[in-house]
Amino acid sequence: MPKGHPTVTQVSLTVPVRFLDVPEPVRAKLRAIGLKPTEIPKSWRGQDAPTQAVDLGTVIITHRRLSDEVAYLFTRTICE
Repeated sequence: MPKGHPTVTQVSLTVPVRFLDVPEPVRAKLRAIGLKPTEIPKSWRGQDAPTQAVDLGTVIITHRRLSDEVAYLFTRTICE
């Protein structure tokens, strides 16, 4: 998770946030089904060390006739 993720940043302004390590055996199983291991940097407020995690990513599947306006709204909502 990159520093500055909007939703987590907003939450972290009002309550303490703590990221939990995903143990290597669990990350290995998740890697086997296509998920990508990642590291959350210690630069998040309250983090004193990097956290080992899994990147879940974001996937949106739409119909080819989806308008550009709606596609933009999806993207803006996810990124903000």
